[in-house]
Amino acid sequence: MPLRAAAAALLSLALLMPAPTAHADSSSPQLASYYDRHMALQGDVAYGWVGRGEPRHLRAGVVQVGVDQDAFLALLADGTLIRWTDRPEAATALMSGVARFAAGVDRTAELIAEPILVQRRYPDGEFKVVRTISASAAIEATSFVVPVRPEGTAGFRAVQGSVESSVTTVTVKARLSKPVVSTRVKVGRATVVKGFIWPRHAKGSQPVTLNLYWRANPSDEWQLKSTVEPAIVGRVAFGAKWSYRWTPGEGDRGWWKLTASHADAMHEANTSRPKFLRVR
Repeated sequence: MPLRAAAAALLSLALLMPAPTAHADSSSPQLASYYDRHMALQGDVAYGWVGRGEPRHLRAGVVQVGVDQDAFLALLADGTLIRWTDRPEAATALMSGVARFAAGVDRTAELIAEPILVQRRYPDGEFKVVRTISASAAIEATSFVVPVRPEGTAGFRAVQGSVESSVTTVTVKARLSKPVVSTRVKVGRATVVKGFIWPRHAKGSQPVTLNLYWRANPSDEWQLKSTVEPAIVGRVAFGAKWSYRWTPGEGDRGWWKLTASHADAMHEANTSRPKFLRVR
């Protein structure tokens, strides 16, 4: 997603559409009890029993267990929340994209009445609310816009009552200008190639790779002649300027195509539009 477009991150509400189920508090992800109904999780295998009965194997591939007054619940490894009363093979899928849930007494009406809190994950791992969707709006909507402009890859989740969605990752690309240089360059003469990158990077850092392609004749295939990492030399509005001093030699006569590229842990790979020039 380009940086400008990242100002509006679109998230799905399907993860949190209320379903006719029961919600309240479990004991823990590995152990749940509600009066005479009990569940335990060993590894990824869920066991359940009623009263003083023997625990029986219910199903595998489970990451969290829960019970309510009438049924067993399980959160599967793929994020699907299921519920059944007797036979686990007859379980009903309640919702998908769930990271955590709570179960116990029936709270369906209460859940439907609660707003959806859209939270953003920051680099320190903390989640903060960036938008609140009212219960009435959430019932009708299938998507919503989050008014943020992340400068790097960011995670979002939605929380409604006791149900928490899995994290949606929004990827961001740094924005790169086309390299700036004269269209005609002379052999043996130093030429400055420059460009710009958004967001801002520290002076002296080398976040950009300058790719120099060459061909002797216009009909030839482009060949990658070299790659260099120019340094950041200054600031521009919300961004930074990079510069590279290039002196072509006798063997560099011909046609050239220059591009700038960038990628790091916080940004998807991106490449600028090409700049074409001729060396004589």
